[in-house]
Amino acid sequence: MAGMLFGKCKPRHFQNKAIAPPSATSPSLGLALTARIPSVDQGGPASQWSKLTGSDCQIGLVWQCDKEKYNELRGHDRGERPRLRLRTRINRGLFGSAAGCGPISGVLVCHHMPGWDEWTREVVRKITSRGFNAISPNLHSRYDGNTAQERSQAVRSSDGQVDEQVLADLGGGERWLRDLPTANGKVGLIGFCSGGRVAYMASAKIPSLDCTVDCWGGNVTAPPAKPNDNQPVPPIEMTADITVPLLGLFGNDDPNPDTAQVDVIEAALKEHGKDYDFHRYEDAGHAFFNWHNERYRPDQAQDGWERVFAFFDKHLRG
Repeated sequence: MAGMLFGKCKPRHFQNKAIAPPSATSPSLGLALTARIPSVDQGGPASQWSKLTGSDCQIGLVWQCDKEKYNELRGHDRGERPRLRLRTRINRGLFGSAAGCGPISGVLVCHHMPGWDEWTREVVRKITSRGFNAISPNLHSRYDGNTAQERSQAVRSSDGQVDEQVLADLGGGERWLRDLPTANGKVGLIGFCSGGRVAYMASAKIPSLDCTVDCWGGNVTAPPAKPNDNQPVPPIEMTADITVPLLGLFGNDDPNPDTAQVDVIEAALKEHGKDYDFHRYEDAGHAFFNWHNERYRPDQAQDGWERVFAFFDKHLRG
C-alpha cells in the first residue's frame, strides 16, 4: 500500500518516532513540508543546521512506513489530519506524496528571482514525487516584504542576492540532506533563472555536490552582469574551478541568457575541459518550465524535465 498524504498542519516540536526507516517491503510515504530551519544559536545541531540560519524552506522527503503506521499517520480511525514527526522544528507544513525505496538521493532547489513562490514549492513536490529528498531554502527570507514579489523587489533594489550568503544557505541545505537517516550520500542542485546563475556558481564553489542543473541562468557572463559588492565575481570567471557534472537547459528566445551568452558559457566550459551537457530549445524563452505564466511551453518543458531526471538518475543514483 503506497502512502499518499495531503494536508496542512502547524506542529511545533517533532521527534523522529512515527516513521520507520526505509525497507524493501514497506510502502512509500512522501512529504512536502514548508519549514523554518532553526539556527545554531536556537538549538539546532551544528552538524545539520550550520549556516542555514532561520530561513524558510520547502522540504520534500521520501520515507517508508508499514500499513499500521500509515493508518496511524492518517488518523484512519479518528478522522484526524496526519501527524508526522521529524527531527526538526516546523512552523507550518504542507504534505505531499512520493514513491521510492531508500537509500535516497537529495536535491537542492534554488528558486528563481520572482522568489520563493508557489511554483517553487510545486517544483519541490515534483522532485519528491520522483523519489528524491529535496529542500529549497528561501534565499529572499532576510529581505523586507510580506510576499515573494515584495521580497524579490527588495532584492533587486539592494543590488541582488549576496553570493556569500546564498552559498552558505545552500551549504546548510546540503548538509541537512546528507544527515537525513534515509540519505544515500549524494546531493545534486537545480536552479532556475537567478537560481540557474547560482547553480553555475555552486558548481565551482560547492565541490561536495555531485551534479548541478542550470535552467536558463542569467547574468553568468559580464555583460550583462554588473559586478558589485553583493556579487563581485561573474560566475563565468569561476568556470575553471567547476568540479561537478553540469546540465544546462536554455530557450533560444530568452534575452538573458541569449544565444550569444550561452555560446560564451559553452566555449568556456569546453576550454577548461568540463563535464557538461547543454540543450537549447526552439520556440522557448525564459522560464519555459513555469506552468504559472504565459511563457510555459509544455512540450519543451516535458523534454527538459525528462533530461533533468535522467541526469539526476545517472549522477545521484548510479
